[in-house]
Amino acid sequence: MSAIRNILCPVDLSPISHRALEYAVAIGRALNGRVKVLEVVDTALPPLPPGPWPRVEMTGEMRRAYCGELQTFVEFAREQLRDVEISVADGPVVPRILEAAGSMPADLIVMGTHGRGGFDRFVVGSIVEKVLRKAPCPVLAVPSSTADAHAHPVFRTIVCAIDFAPASLAGLQYAKRLAARGGRLILAHSIGWPFGEDTSKMPPPIDALRRSLERDAAVRLRQAAKRIDRAGLDVALDVRAEKPYAHILRCAREQAADLIVMGLHSHASNELALLGSTTNHVIRDAPCPVLTVRRAPDAVVVRGSEKSVL
Repeated sequence: MSAIRNILCPVDLSPISHRALEYAVAIGRALNGRVKVLEVVDTALPPLPPGPWPRVEMTGEMRRAYCGELQTFVEFAREQLRDVEISVADGPVVPRILEAAGSMPADLIVMGTHGRGGFDRFVVGSIVEKVLRKAPCPVLAVPSSTADAHAHPVFRTIVCAIDFAPASLAGLQYAKRLAARGGRLILAHSIGWPFGEDTSKMPPPIDALRRSLERDAAVRLRQAAKRIDRAGLDVALDVRAEKPYAHILRCAREQAADLIVMGLHSHASNELALLGSTTNHVIRDAPCPVLTVRRAPDAVVVRGSEKSVL
């Protein structure tokens, strides 16, 4: 897998953007990377029926003012990481973020979500949701409920959701890359189970079937674990007959995880538009940042234009 060197952090100068930048800087320091902080100013005015949305041209004075505010916003980051660049762009937010990711090219995008007040309310059409579906690289979503990166400068405990699809196995490689030396890596797999999650009152034959499925899954997880170098990492398995999102969240809370890693399947590009999707549930309620990985790094073809990304 290629190294994580170029990190893009889109911000809107909000507290959650500050939190996301803390994580971007912490990762940059740990992996000897650089961080580009991007603020996109959407200059569209409210539409006047029946015409399209008009746009206001950003003047040099406006750009200097935005750059000044952004310089102040990133002062703390430059005290911790030497290579921090700022950029102000104007136009539609999502295309500009994806264009910046393509032109770097970014190995990782780090951005904040606004929890239930933001991501939950604007699931369909939200900026984070669109970036997750279209980004040419993994995306680290930092919920507003997460702890300060200062308290967690490295990822000591990582929960990696594995469903044995290529995207989740690629996620396992990222989990290995981001795990702190001497850290813990929990591989979580939820078996398909149509008989409910209360296993205490199951008839013996049904319970035996569940246990058999869990054993088979554990064998496959151990095989997946062999794909990573175990030196310096404590690898554990967590297999449950439970809804995937509930299993991932429970595991993250029980293990006091610093990071959740999930794969996004390339054939399910509209997954996050579904209110009941696993990814949506996890990002809304996660107690820590969530890294989403769509495919292996070597398979990524970066393109950055408004036409190609939307």
